[in-house]
Amino acid sequence: MNGLIRQVDSMGRVLLPVEIRRHFNIIEGDKICIAIREDAIVIKTQSKSCVFCNNRENLVMIKTRYVCNSCKQEVI
Repeated sequence: MNGLIRQVDSMGRVLLPVEIRRHFNIIEGDKICIAIREDAIVIKTQSKSCVFCNNRENLVMIKTRYVCNSCKQEVI
């Protein structure tokens, strides 16, 4: 999957094609990092983390959000 062309809209937004979102498991509300590297714009996904405590270990997905086991037990 290389060379996909997308148009920038009047507000400066670019739509990420569904193929790319699926490949990187990007869902609505996920955060991404946009950086400049030499002469390129780099878009990276942020590591998945618990919606409550930002822990990045022992995650489970509940509906569309990640929750660590510790917070899951606390909520239950």
